[in-house]
Amino acid sequence: MGDSIEQHVLPNEHLKMALPLAEAKLREAENEHRNIEIEMRNHEKNRLVLDRIEAAKEVDRDLAAVGRSLQRYLDLGGDIWPLVVDPYGSTRDQIEGWMRIAKALPALFQTLQKRLPGVDFGGGGPLAASEAGYWGVSIISRDAA
Repeated sequence: MGDSIEQHVLPNEHLKMALPLAEAKLREAENEHRNIEIEMRNHEKNRLVLDRIEAAKEVDRDLAAVGRSLQRYLDLGGDIWPLVVDPYGSTRDQIEGWMRIAKALPALFQTLQKRLPGVDFGGGGPLAASEAGYWGVSIISRDAA
């Protein structure tokens, strides 16, 4: 108990050596934190990419069904055309209903057309394949997992 306070305080030389060591340990911990954060972000990104590809597969199925329904709708318009006697001069397009189809599309499709003027629509293949190709992921990744 007879120790004085001075005996418990590190001399300046020890403090001068401890500070760089503490700073180095701090930098090491910060680097490790950054690496873990990058790894976590990559894991979350990969999970979201696979979820988006699954959503794209659903869109592909729905678009294929809509395509079949639209083709039937248009075929019926073609069957109606020869039977129409129209004193107002309707065109075949109006009978087939392209304008009505365009107006029936959800507002999201108007946004798509405004954002991508001049882009040819259709014939590009399944959305899921395009999405997987964009992200460099095999389309069977989730199915195999």
